[in-house]
Amino acid sequence: MPVKRRKLEETTATASTQKPAAGAEKPLSAIAAARLRAEAAKNVVNVQETILEPLAAPSSPPAEELAPEYEEYEAELEPVVKQRNVKLCNWQSNPRDIFAESESELSINLDKNTTIALVGHFEFKVSRGAININGANIGAVTRDGQKGQTYRAYVPATHPIFKIRGLDAKNHVQFSSCKEPTPFGKLSLPYEDIWNTGPNFTNPTTTPLQSGADQNETIRSHIIPTDLTNYEEYYRDCVEDLYLTYKNLYSRDSSLPLLINTPSFLYTTHFSLLEQLLARFKPQEIIHLSDTRTIDPSTAEKLHALQISSKKHRSTLHEITAQTPALPSLRSDMELRAMHMQSYFHLSTPPTASVPSWTSTPLSTHAPWEFSYLSTPTRTQDLVGFLPLTEPLPPSSLIHYLCGQVIHILQSSSSQIPTPYTALARTPKSQIPYFPANTKLGYTEPLDPRTTRVVCAALVRGIDPERGVIEVLVPKVLEPMMEDLRPERTVFAVGCAETPGWAYVEDAYLAQYEEEIGERKLGSAEMGPWVEKEDVLDGMGYLGTVRRVRKFITGEKEK
Repeated sequence: MPVKRRKLEETTATASTQKPAAGAEKPLSAIAAARLRAEAAKNVVNVQETILEPLAAPSSPPAEELAPEYEEYEAELEPVVKQRNVKLCNWQSNPRDIFAESESELSINLDKNTTIALVGHFEFKVSRGAININGANIGAVTRDGQKGQTYRAYVPATHPIFKIRGLDAKNHVQFSSCKEPTPFGKLSLPYEDIWNTGPNFTNPTTTPLQSGADQNETIRSHIIPTDLTNYEEYYRDCVEDLYLTYKNLYSRDSSLPLLINTPSFLYTTHFSLLEQLLARFKPQEIIHLSDTRTIDPSTAEKLHALQISSKKHRSTLHEITAQTPALPSLRSDMELRAMHMQSYFHLSTPPTASVPSWTSTPLSTHAPWEFSYLSTPTRTQDLVGFLPLTEPLPPSSLIHYLCGQVIHILQSSSSQIPTPYTALARTPKSQIPYFPANTKLGYTEPLDPRTTRVVCAALVRGIDPERGVIEVLVPKVLEPMMEDLRPERTVFAVGCAETPGWAYVEDAYLAQYEEEIGERKLGSAEMGPWVEKEDVLDGMGYLGTVRRVRKFITGEKEK
């Protein structure tokens, strides 16, 4: 710091002018000087103290005068963090700079100071010139004279992405994709063949088990309402049914491990339910992920309860500090869930394929499945009814709530299904069958998990009240399961998934893309239902926000 360093220089100058004067009063002999040097070598601390004594000379200003000036100077030097966008790639896809391009290989030319950024797991080789990648200079010829050396890079999208920059006038680089890093099964046998290393949207569901195929299988699953306020007992019954399913498999193969992943809402808002489940299962190992250095009182209380529970049930509690990512996440949790659901509905893997594939066409172009919810002279009823696991809905609003929602198709033999199965209550106008809310409980009771099986999730494309038909979309890879549904056991549950806003704008984004590449005339695209342009919405005020309403009480209470 210049100000503080300047004051030290003035003090040193004063000390240097005082020492010769002291030396002039009593000069030292050679023997005395040698003794002083020997003592200084033995007692270094004492010598430092004698050197620092002149700092307290009256020529220096008092400490009270130094403090304000020093604090003001530090305030001026406080760094200001500026957010700036870093351009990772300035290389352009010109045909003259591309030597080879395929699904597994890309050979290009990088001019000097031209940069390119790639994401994934790939190998690269420099055949001419040299490049700089993540601070390392790699040329066509190594220091020991080897040519065509192959290197490997691992650049996940969740980590900082580095630039690849050309160093010479012409730099030829070949990039080739390679297999993913070592799977967990090679590191620890319990993880063999049960883990998918990719994000959720790369493996949205398990396809129906094929004979002789080596693939994962969903043995049993249950639906959970998005709001667990009235359904804690139902959630406990679902977990108990899954645990009994595991015990049944364990009785036939004692080497099967049990891994329980706890959802976040169970720890944050339903912690008492989590304690009950831990007392029921008594796991050998409990892993607590959090930042214990900055723990709040509520989390500390929950952690203390976990410690007591683990000691009571002789479990081992592991406290692991959560790793904070170096960069902010590219996608929010809501966006990742939307990507997962969109990937699920666009999955079109053929039964014989080992690698998943997706269709890029909007869901509006897919042929829907029709289910009749009314018995007509020409057609029987195809389902029992709708099970709304939400807040109580007016029957007249059920048709509007169902349109565009994600539902779950169930097969159930629960005692709540009436006999005959067409005898459920119906909405007054559209005659849609539904399970009514319990008058004592105030909400719709769910079906018994022990007698209910989840088939798949579906998207309601539309409802035709005149024909009494509901149209639903399912992934193409799961369409064969629709043919095996039994009408007297088929139930459509709603309220267990988020609103699929991504599905409403697929056609609009496709039209925008076609306009950009010239396949569609500008402004010729029509907006679909529930879709509007941003500039139109900006003039509508605040949308999707909580509004405060004042209630003025009038009448007899004021008197």
